[in-house]
Amino acid sequence: MKSMANRKAIIVIGSGRSGTSLVMQVLNYLGVSPLGKLLKGDVSNPKGFFEDTRILEIHRRLLKSIQPHTSLPLLPGWLSSPEAAEAKAALIGHIHSKIDNKQTFAVKDPRTSLLIPLWREVLVSFSIEPVFVMSYRDPTMVFESMQKYNSKPDDWGQGLWDTRIVHSVVDTDCKFLPINYDHWFDSPTEVILALAKACGIRQNAKVNALIQQPDLIIKSDLKRSLNSSVYQQKVPSHSQKMYALIQAFQKNKDYCKDLLNYCVYFKEFYDSLVYVSSSFSKLESERNEGIKPSQLLEQIVAEREAILTTQKARKLEHKAFLASLEELRKNQGSLKTEIQGVSHQGQSLDGIATLLQQRLELEKTEGHKVSQLLEQIVADKEAILTTQKQRALEHEAFLASLEELRKNQGSLKAEIQSLSHQGSSLNKIINLLQKRFEHDREEEHKSSQLLEQLLNDKDVSLNALNQRTEEQSKMISTLQTGNINKDSEISFLQKEIERLNKQNTGIKTKNINYRERNKNYREKEKYHSARMAELRYRLTTTQKKLSALENQSVINKIFRK
Repeated sequence: MKSMANRKAIIVIGSGRSGTSLVMQVLNYLGVSPLGKLLKGDVSNPKGFFEDTRILEIHRRLLKSIQPHTSLPLLPGWLSSPEAAEAKAALIGHIHSKIDNKQTFAVKDPRTSLLIPLWREVLVSFSIEPVFVMSYRDPTMVFESMQKYNSKPDDWGQGLWDTRIVHSVVDTDCKFLPINYDHWFDSPTEVILALAKACGIRQNAKVNALIQQPDLIIKSDLKRSLNSSVYQQKVPSHSQKMYALIQAFQKNKDYCKDLLNYCVYFKEFYDSLVYVSSSFSKLESERNEGIKPSQLLEQIVAEREAILTTQKARKLEHKAFLASLEELRKNQGSLKTEIQGVSHQGQSLDGIATLLQQRLELEKTEGHKVSQLLEQIVADKEAILTTQKQRALEHEAFLASLEELRKNQGSLKAEIQSLSHQGSSLNKIINLLQKRFEHDREEEHKSSQLLEQLLNDKDVSLNALNQRTEEQSKMISTLQTGNINKDSEISFLQKEIERLNKQNTGIKTKNINYRERNKNYREKEKYHSARMAELRYRLTTTQKKLSALENQSVINKIFRK
């Protein structure tokens, strides 16, 4: 590392729209400027932001990866993250390449208020002393300006102001130079001298020139107010108290302890909100930016109630599904009884085939209902998230019902196979009939011989016998054709059974996946329940501390003044 002894780094902190750019304009006029390429001005800041583009890039990349919400503080332990180590190395490399000819340089980016611990470590590497200058302003004016130039919700600006002010006070241990934006116009000489002294700038010609002609930098048109009366009632009480404490600290350093204690307690409250936002990531989307902490917690409770309501409806649908399974089992029992009755009563194979076809249509309809219900359950998996424990017993009953259904389907398959065997028996019966017919023919042939011996002239009787023989042959042919048709029907039924077995296999696979998801949901619910309990405890503790702080006589003394 290059020798950086006796050098200083002026770190300008505070909320945006609070005069940080004006502080940098004055420092730049006095000879203290940023290191690298500067960000160009725009409509909201035509004089320029005086922000190093490389440092801005590093800050944005870091905060994008570790900040849960733009209006909330960082998660505890962020400084030990790999992203913070990468940002530290990038900042050190940037400073090392730019600092050769600069005795003192300045860093300005409103995000720096959140990254003070990181900058302390960076500057320690160069043995550079940091000087923190906090520019602050009436929060009413800040929120008004943010609304005009950023088009963000009021709550977003309030959270941004609170977070950056609290971190600026706590992370510097109240060791900073406070500069009220209004004082640039009310008492510019006092502010210029205080800033020059804190930054180690001697009272040279430039300092004297700026004191004599403040409008060189401090233009009168910078002190502008839009419609502060509209925003006055929107500023929360804690922001007003914080602003009053900073004003008191600027006048009398003895108020440092009061300001620091208030910000520490408030930071603990914000840390609890960070835990909430990190545990419920779906509430951290862009649609929730700017929501007040109390509104955020109310939304969590409201969504939990909605989930419970949805779960009750799913429970009723599940009971209806179990009832349909019970009816299906009853139908299976009645069908089995009918098949047995047909077999015992010796009815034809057509009756059995008709019953089997009705059974296959019933199973197809019920199977379709099962698949639809399972798809609906999967689609509502987010609603079932917090109530899986209540569904565990019902799910076990559901699995048992499916298992019993599969067993009954096995019994049905056995019945169908039995019918197939009965078809084989029918072939045997036909063979016996053919043998019987052959026997009859032989008997008739013997009778004809006897008749011929007795009545040689009775040819009419012989023709009648021949006609009878042809009719019996046609009957046998008809029976054989009917047997072939029955074999085709049995083959078709077997194919339908195979198709249903494949559908049952798919349902079984879905049930296995559903069981695994239920297990994951139960683990997540247990984790979130523990986290919510911890958050409630932390919020209760913080509220007690804030209540105790408000009762202190020192705060009352401030407001009387």
